[in-house]
Amino acid sequence: MHAFRLSLVPLSFVLAFSASAAVLNAAEIRRSLGVVQLSREAFRRPVRVAILDNGFEGFREGHRDVLPGTRFFAGPVNASAATAHGFGMAQILSAVVGDRRDLQLDLIDTNGFSNLKAAVEGLVERRTDVVLYSQNWEFGGNFDGGGFINRLVDRAVDAGALWINAAGNHHGLSFEGRVVSAGVGQALQLRAGAEGPWLAVDSFLDANALSITLSWSDFTDDETHRTFKDLDLEIVGPDGKAVDFPNRRQIGLDPSDADPLLSAHARETGRVELQRGRYFFRVIDRSGNFSATDRLRVVLTPRNPDAVRFRDATYAAEILAPADHARALTVGECGSISSVGPTRDGRAKPDVAVSDARVFFSDGQSSSGSSNAAAMLAGVVALLKGRDPALDGAKLLAWARELRNLSPRCGGEAPRWRLPSPVELERLR
Repeated sequence: MHAFRLSLVPLSFVLAFSASAAVLNAAEIRRSLGVVQLSREAFRRPVRVAILDNGFEGFREGHRDVLPGTRFFAGPVNASAATAHGFGMAQILSAVVGDRRDLQLDLIDTNGFSNLKAAVEGLVERRTDVVLYSQNWEFGGNFDGGGFINRLVDRAVDAGALWINAAGNHHGLSFEGRVVSAGVGQALQLRAGAEGPWLAVDSFLDANALSITLSWSDFTDDETHRTFKDLDLEIVGPDGKAVDFPNRRQIGLDPSDADPLLSAHARETGRVELQRGRYFFRVIDRSGNFSATDRLRVVLTPRNPDAVRFRDATYAAEILAPADHARALTVGECGSISSVGPTRDGRAKPDVAVSDARVFFSDGQSSSGSSNAAAMLAGVVALLKGRDPALDGAKLLAWARELRNLSPRCGGEAPRWRLPSPVELERLR
């Protein structure tokens, strides 16, 4: 049998970041988060923060826009992706905490599952205090906080790290539902009514590039688990013709040179370019071995989220792994694109939301979304950890639950973040 391949990567939509521009509104960000005074306080002990991301294009040691002493760690397998997203996260976090010498910032390449796994082992070894992960995986879990991606979060949190995760930017871009099969080779009944087998997607551009992922609930905590359950995604365009989509066969075997169209995982994923018009998706049962408890999810990741409308999106249960992890502080933004919960097992997510996560750069560009929001709160949590070394994940999540009674709601019922006072944190012990 061929070796199991671990070059899996998350395909989540991320906003573009410049590799050379500086953050212009750092002072405003600190004021909005309520950390102006906190950022000036001396730490009771040094704090180590790790940013896990697919790419840090533009970073170099000694860069003036990130904390002094910031270090980069390459992954053992894939090279970093050609993206400045991770560097943007480092700039935002550095803008929040200010020019500190008592905070060590580590930038760790996690482009692919093997790199992510190695990164977690490394941060555990270095006794990292705070982890920022502004990525999501469209597969690898069963929509309930479990699965092999979330197992890595368990490893970090069990070692004492505070894990901060972006909620994702897939609001209105996913469908989640039961697997209701009419038999092998038949389309699933995804919705009630005559058009039940079809999910409608409108494309507003003549050339509209996006990634599409179909996943179903047959993942375990073991990344080498091989599924025997098989679904395919079919797409029909406005002209009635089928759109090519790279479906694979799931028969419990890894891909091989003899049969590269095999897949061990419960997902189909591919990139397509749609023309302007309405497209129809349907899901075909290829194996006939699904149960009444099985569920599926279809996620669109467009290059431009305003260029598509998922007419049959569920507008709930949008939180992907590892943002659905029970012990991660999941952060959204009070905006139109931030993903909302609840999780499949009924937990409220995101845990908190930032009112305004917009960041303005010196090249005239700006960005927003849950990645920015998570980077901001990772900076806040690092400051809180420096003031109170006893701060742990349980206390942080307890404060998020308190905010549900104290703070206005936004972002799918998530409470708006407010900085806790030392007395409020002490009360949560």
